[in-house]
Amino acid sequence: MKKPLKRLLPQTVARTGWFPPWSSMVSGVRARFLKLHPSGRISSAWEWRFQGMHENTLNFQSRWIDSRQGKLHTLQSKNHQKEPLFFVHGNSLCAAACLPLLEKLYQAGHPVLASDIRGHGLSTGESSLPLKNWDIFINDIALILKETQSRPVTAIGHSMGGYFLYAAAARFPELFSRIILLDPVIFPPGHIFLFRLTQSLKLKNWFSLPRKTRKKRNFFPDRKSAENHYRGKGMFRFWTEESLQGFLDQGLRPLEEGGLALSCQPELEARFYESVPTDTWKHAPAINCPVHIIRARTSHLFAPEAAARLKKKIPCCEIQTIEKNGHFFPLEDPEATADIILQRCLKPSSH
Repeated sequence: MKKPLKRLLPQTVARTGWFPPWSSMVSGVRARFLKLHPSGRISSAWEWRFQGMHENTLNFQSRWIDSRQGKLHTLQSKNHQKEPLFFVHGNSLCAAACLPLLEKLYQAGHPVLASDIRGHGLSTGESSLPLKNWDIFINDIALILKETQSRPVTAIGHSMGGYFLYAAAARFPELFSRIILLDPVIFPPGHIFLFRLTQSLKLKNWFSLPRKTRKKRNFFPDRKSAENHYRGKGMFRFWTEESLQGFLDQGLRPLEEGGLALSCQPELEARFYESVPTDTWKHAPAINCPVHIIRARTSHLFAPEAAARLKKKIPCCEIQTIEKNGHFFPLEDPEATADIILQRCLKPSSH
């Protein structure tokens, strides 16, 4: 008879040093393990990472942050003369997919630190708690900044990463000098009321997005098959080649039995959609640093109503709308995105 998984996990960790990436945090996710050396270096199974990326990725190296529930992976650039920038990616993505944007910011003179959200990229994700809200991810951001920064930092977040920074700036104001949110997942009150209603009535299956997400393809025999599956399709349709290769580098992980799976498991991604915070608007009045928001006109994830409400509630809030791209504009046009950040958000007068 097979031993229960709960009894096997401590033995496995003690004997091999392997850690479960998310299975203990999200019910229903099969246990798979991410192997890390005690030093924090990636095991040989991960040494193929960055094989598709531009040579400029030599400007970034992996740095691991220890938490009580595993290791959080970051990409850290070389030092530079201007103010440091901290970056957080969106749901189901990874920091490596955003390297074209990060590289542009680095080339402009800014040292950059980018995190892989727990359960994404190369970060582990073990936790003893089910995913009921997004607090653990917000606390991870605070942990990383306390570990790596000696003074308040300018932080940039895309999509769900934008929400994490929005909430973190309210809870940990001493860590931020400014936040720049790229089409953040901040819903207007009407949407929040609907989310609260479905959660209280346990009608999570009412939304089609989590159901579709759980059916996502989650196995590829090799990198090429994954590339063929994603190239030019769905959310990847307009991504740059470098962004796509970055996702293939660290948005997938090798399996023990061969082949590749998504680093962010579909079950985890679906649980994000089912656990949208219903206290979104309590954070705005507590934010005292400058806020810059860049929204995509064609995106439905940051509505004009939410933009107008934020401007009323946050004294120093600027919002710019871009016309050309959709929600994934940081990965579709990283050069233009970097230009807006550098010329509009980081100008001295914006402090």
